[in-house]
Amino acid sequence: MKKVYQNTYYDFSVNEDCDCIVFEWKSETFKMSENDFKDGLTNFTKYSEENQCKEIVVDLRNFRGHPSPEVARDWRTHEVVPHYNKMGIKKFAYLISPEQPAPQSLEPHKNEGENYETAVFDSEIEMWQWLKAG
Repeated sequence: MKKVYQNTYYDFSVNEDCDCIVFEWKSETFKMSENDFKDGLTNFTKYSEENQCKEIVVDLRNFRGHPSPEVARDWRTHEVVPHYNKMGIKKFAYLISPEQPAPQSLEPHKNEGENYETAVFDSEIEMWQWLKAG
């Protein structure tokens, strides 16, 4: 993987083997503000567009932030998702640690308003297999 951006709270890397960009949150996120969170998502959207990747990974294993549901869900839905749809994103994977609480469904699915499949994984190997399966 080739790192394309880094700062205190996150790194972005491109995995050219599967046309994928990875957003890796760092443990320092415990001290970030909601504006820092929004800036991270906005910045990632910019790098995703520049690198023209069709698959996205958000690595939450070290994420310690606490954005409000309005920001984490609603703001993202209105401000970020339309960019992903326009870019033609095909697959979106969240990577969590086995200790993190899992959402209701780990199976690939399409969320309302999203034109791409989303899945949650607690195994990096299974996640890459899913992404590389096309």
